[in-house]
Amino acid sequence: MNEVVLTGIIAGSAAIVSSIITSFISFRIAYRNQKIDALKKKYVQACFDIIAFYEIEALLTKDIANKINKSPDTVKRDFRKQSRGNGNYSPSKYAIPSILTQEIT
Repeated sequence: MNEVVLTGIIAGSAAIVSSIITSFISFRIAYRNQKIDALKKKYVQACFDIIAFYEIEALLTKDIANKINKSPDTVKRDFRKQSRGNGNYSPSKYAIPSILTQEIT
């Protein structure tokens, strides 16, 4: 009889421990998925922001180019060279609006 009770206690304890472990793992997975979803939303917003900055850059370079009688591409290259010369980053080849739009969709 003592063996039956002991076996029952062990089996019950194992079931309780396994349910606690499963609950903890499920919670961690849900938490990480929530963080991943939040990061994806931030990534999409950052892509839209980059597209907006490219549109602003195009408008500004066109306006400046008209005032100084240079092509917009020349003005853009000059500004980017100056920015890199100051130790700043310049856009990579992957930050093109058409590529970003493909990434978002």
